[in-house]
Amino acid sequence: MLTCSRDETARIWDAHTGAPLTAFFGQGGDLVAARFSPDGQRVVLGGSTAAGIWEVPLAEVPAPEWFARLAEVVAGVRLNAQEVPVAVPPSEFFELKEELAALEGDGLYERFAKWFFADRATRARSPFLR
Repeated sequence: MLTCSRDETARIWDAHTGAPLTAFFGQGGDLVAARFSPDGQRVVLGGSTAAGIWEVPLAEVPAPEWFARLAEVVAGVRLNAQEVPVAVPPSEFFELKEELAALEGDGLYERFAKWFFADRATRARSPFLR
């Protein structure tokens, strides 16, 4: 289920449980209409002065092992065996970057990894645009 509000926010909800599936998102300005695209991969938001399209990709479960490692190297911290935060050396970022450059396939996670490490000046605005 998708809702929007004049407080400039929209949100996707689980229709069975009523629990939110996304954080609030929006485009600024009051929102008066929200619709899913026919394939369910995008949300169109309309306001009194602007409209926008948001991507809503469905993540495959489970996420690949490297995805959690990417979050750790980007954050620069991970929990050790005692669940104490420890620093992640910057070298692990570059090692993972090389590892992920060799990924094959065109799934959601592979597309995200290729986009994440692509040149920010020339990459697409989103990893989910084809």
